[in-house]
Amino acid sequence: MIEKVKCSVFQKSRTCRPASQDALTLGLAPSEGRFSGKLNLCIIVLFSVCAVLLPFTALGAESATEKLQGTQTIVETLVGAKDEGFSDDIGLRTETFRQVVDLAINEAKNVRLQVLAAERADEVGTSTLAWRDLAVKRLDAILGSYESEKEELKAHEAALTLEDIRARAASFKARRDETYLPLYEEVMSYVLLRKNESALEIAFDRWGRIEKDVAILMSGGLKGTFGLKMLFASTTTHLSAARSSYEAAQEKFENIYIAVDAPAATSTSALPAATSSLDKQTGGAEPMDVSIKGLVKQSFQSVKDAYRIFIEMSSLVRKLLS
Repeated sequence: MIEKVKCSVFQKSRTCRPASQDALTLGLAPSEGRFSGKLNLCIIVLFSVCAVLLPFTALGAESATEKLQGTQTIVETLVGAKDEGFSDDIGLRTETFRQVVDLAINEAKNVRLQVLAAERADEVGTSTLAWRDLAVKRLDAILGSYESEKEELKAHEAALTLEDIRARAASFKARRDETYLPLYEEVMSYVLLRKNESALEIAFDRWGRIEKDVAILMSGGLKGTFGLKMLFASTTTHLSAARSSYEAAQEKFENIYIAVDAPAATSTSALPAATSSLDKQTGGAEPMDVSIKGLVKQSFQSVKDAYRIFIEMSSLVRKLLS
């Protein structure tokens, strides 16, 4: 069983310390070289529970991206709506622009909630918290400018011309491209990293519990356990790759967005120490140098591959114990 540790997430030089033992670990033991029916059932249930596919919470970020693209499309259509079949009705264009601003406000509020929801108590007083506080202030400033735009539109609506609407839309788009979109990418990178870390913590917890029960099965003299051992080794490879991709992504985030002279972050993680059996068996291959989002995607895919094999192992255990 690998030793669990608590490590910082956004910290270049991680200092790890042992975590408390998992209270959910089942202390199963072989009974005189053979397995009782009750123990068989316990092991089957354990494998079934541990092999349930992880709900990939990164999908929430994908949904936010789709909304962002939708708002962008409407803004660009409004800005370029001259001699392109778009109605010259001033009322329609004004209402469309008002809806664009409302969409932008709701979108920015949602992003603000996501970054606040990703907060961890252990980040208090760290450079990561300082970065997040600044990101929230920047979002608040953007929301303020959007609300002002909405109020000005309402106050001057009666006197607006088609060119006024186009000019306002163009100015709104330029400010959004300059201030909001870069911040959106920054914040969503942070949110994705948090979700990736959470997925890895769950996966490593299940990996450890399954490792323990594979050892029980093998020590009990059960025939056919070699295949189970080989499958488990494959999950080790996938989870090692998942961790490598995640660590590369969070390091890239750190280098791009968090000042190098800021205080070291001290957020925690239940990921295994670098000296665990994962690294001893796989060597921790270096991931490709891609974007933060790309590295996180690689990590999630590797976790998904590990869970797929957990399910295969569950089916095999059922056969071995039948």
